[in-house]
Amino acid sequence: MKPKNKNDLMLQVIGLEQVASDNQRVLELEFALVNSAFAYEYARLALSQNAESVSLTEWDDELEGYRSEYLIAREQLGRIDQNRLHKVEADLQMQKLQLFSMSSLIN
Repeated sequence: MKPKNKNDLMLQVIGLEQVASDNQRVLELEFALVNSAFAYEYARLALSQNAESVSLTEWDDELEGYRSEYLIAREQLGRIDQNRLHKVEADLQMQKLQLFSMSSLIN
């Protein structure tokens, strides 16, 4: 849509900036979901391999931190775009299955 005047052009620019800002927020939330999910799984894996030499309280705190970060990002992304959340979680589940099933074959 071609702007009719300077005010229309400014409104279009502001609208584009808002869309870019919203897209950036969605990407940040997706990153937080993926990062916290994998950090949680790796921490859990490390705990299972080093259980006797590690303070369980420290591990519980670390795992809870990752879990909380995931749930907060999940809630926020769900409010913005439920379909995107479902896609990210489905992709994440597939990646975790592939990665950790291969990891168990190697070990």
